[in-house]
Amino acid sequence: MQTPKGDAKRVSRSAAAGEPPVADNVRAMSHLEHRGLSDRTAFERLADAVASGAGSTWSVVLHAAFFAAWLLVNWGGFGGLAVFDAPPFGLLTIIVS
Repeated sequence: MQTPKGDAKRVSRSAAAGEPPVADNVRAMSHLEHRGLSDRTAFERLADAVASGAGSTWSVVLHAAFFAAWLLVNWGGFGGLAVFDAPPFGLLTIIVS
């Protein structure tokens, strides 16, 4: 397989600096990722923030505590509180979906 004349003389930045050849590719991918992140619309940034928050451990813990409290109240676990969403928990189903 023959290479075009100009390619044989080209030396990558990483080879000239004594870095491994993959360094050029990593640098190019990093540049593309930074450019893609900076070109996002306001809605895309908002969606990323919501997804990041919803996927956090604290979000999972808070949701578990909320559902546990809801179930305890509506199964009569707290005697003084009135049941407002009796099993099969139709209101909870509507809120979650």
